[in-house]
Amino acid sequence: MNSLELIASLRRQAESILISDEVRPASDNLPIEYEPGSLEYTSDCMRRYNYEAYLEITDPELSVVVADVDNDAIVEFESIVDSYMEAYAPNRPNLKNYIKLVSMYLAFVAKRPLHAPSIMSAKPHKGAATKIRHCCVAGMGNLDERFPICRYCVAYPKSKPTK
Repeated sequence: MNSLELIASLRRQAESILISDEVRPASDNLPIEYEPGSLEYTSDCMRRYNYEAYLEITDPELSVVVADVDNDAIVEFESIVDSYMEAYAPNRPNLKNYIKLVSMYLAFVAKRPLHAPSIMSAKPHKGAATKIRHCCVAGMGNLDERFPICRYCVAYPKSKPTK
């Protein structure tokens, strides 16, 4: 599969996603009102970042660089996201499909971090910066290997073993 085929598939999947208050940000234009590092702050950052990615997926004018995408990686990635969402948001199939859609786009098409770069921590984090200046805002030190989704993020240091 290549990135054009993948974005076409993601666009078809996006048609079945219900954009509810659960995924739509309250406002893109207003500053985030929560304290950096709080769960609410992180949630608001992620909601805005994911919704922006969703809008890019559904934009028919979006320009996509053609690149090969590893089918096995997509299957593994989907399985990881399914497991993650089952653990942290069980019985919420719309949210699960939305997060999977956005995450696949970010990881395999846009090649951007899976976490919003705008997330600021209340404490200085020890995330890993990569050569292309992406920084892991998730902290990398607390990587939960039960859900190794971080391996697919552009901010994950690729020099580390992946399995």
